[in-house]
Amino acid sequence: MSEKGIFNVDVERGLLILEDEDGNEEKFIIEDEIEFDGKRYLILCHEEETDLGEYIALRVEKDENGEEFMMTIEDDDELNRLQEELDKLDVDVDLEE
Repeated sequence: MSEKGIFNVDVERGLLILEDEDGNEEKFIIEDEIEFDGKRYLILCHEEETDLGEYIALRVEKDENGEEFMMTIEDDDELNRLQEELDKLDVDVDLEE
């Protein structure tokens, strides 16, 4: 099952601050945003690991009140399709599974 978290965006610094259901915060640099297959994704790099070149993708969803939240991508097929689309767009990232 996917994990759900709320987020805040620091536009000035280009950061996404993700808070999980336990209140723990992590900061990610927003590398790219993509609309694909009718869904919105953010491509992120952990703020403390920029030199490793490791990226993750989170899917943006809306709850019943219209509030946006992030979902991890657990489906390998969805992640592979997203990676293929990024490759077609010449976005130079390799997503972590």
